Amino acid sequence: MVNQEDEIDLKVILFNYLQYWPLILVFALLGLLSAFLFNRLTTPVYKIESTVIVEDENAALGADLFESAGLLGLQGKSNIENEIGILKSFSLAQAALNELNFNVRYYREDFLKKTEAYGNFPILVSVDWNKPQVVGGLFKVEVIDENSFELSVEEEGFSVFLSK
Repeated sequence: MVNQEDEIDLKVILFNYLQYWPLILVFALLGLLSAFLFNRLTTPVYKIESTVIVEDENAALGADLFESAGLLGLQGKSNIENEIGILKSFSLAQAALNELNFNVRYYREDFLKKTEAYGNFPILVSVDWNKPQVVGGLFKVEVIDENSFELSVEEEGFSVFLSK
């Protein structure tokens, strides 16, 4: 037997909460607005992982077993360890950054903030480090048409960098 006190009346519960519908609507809109602003104003962070497979054509049969046991010493250092050292090298990372032109930053004016941008730009800035360079400030480049643009100083604080 089911007692009347144990029964849950959904209509009563629903009508009790519906009397606060303006407050629920306001908080729902505030939540959506704060989520929109958070996504718009924060800088995106991307996680990147990669795997590199290096094939060693000269690997001796069972050499990896002796090397893992420490029996081959430094003479038996594998090509894979050499390649890992190359992948972690500073000069390789610096060459990649120079090739990708990361010494110049590009920004786009978006809604409420400036965001750093990568990729296709109507103007490419090329730096000649053999000559003195103006660094530390922010220029604004406004493209007028295909053949002309307007250059202005957005933020001052420039200094001159002399390469050795």
